[in-house]
Amino acid sequence: LGTADGLLINFMVIAKDHMDEVKEEFAALNKAPLQKWIESEISGDYKKTLVKLCESKPRFLSVGVWYWAQRCVDALDDVGTLKTLLATVPVTALRRAGDKFEKFYKVSMADAIKRKCSEGRGFSFFTDYWKETMLRLIELPVAVRAVALHDAMDGFGTDERSLTALLCTIPENQHGDV
Repeated sequence: LGTADGLLINFMVIAKDHMDEVKEEFAALNKAPLQKWIESEISGDYKKTLVKLCESKPRFLSVGVWYWAQRCVDALDDVGTLKTLLATVPVTALRRAGDKFEKFYKVSMADAIKRKCSEGRGFSFFTDYWKETMLRLIELPVAVRAVALHDAMDGFGTDERSLTALLCTIPENQHGDV
């Protein structure tokens, strides 16, 4: 019945720091690369963001939180930079940068991203999957997993495959939090 966009967003965000392993396993199971599948199923900035996630290599940062807060400000002027930043910087660094961003600019990073993702969209933009993806990328993994679990169980029936995959891959240190 089409792409389960909410689950796709959650799985991609959860897999962000292990994307090489996910791409390898996806190709083995589906006989096609994840990036090609994404390119054939979705479109627009939503597709570009998920493709950027497929291409991302995790960064382990040693630079200051203020630097990343400033990079977030710079990224809000350029959508391509914003996609790259959110797809490649670890969420914990983004969260710390978001705290500094909010203190200095008096607006939350989430609100600034929402505004940027809504620019020029008008009535011709039918879905908010791109905005949902961008906002999910700044959430802590525990929150993303909780939403993914809800999405797997919501609706006409439980998506057993997604539910099983989520439950079996929750890191031990997150069991209680999720």
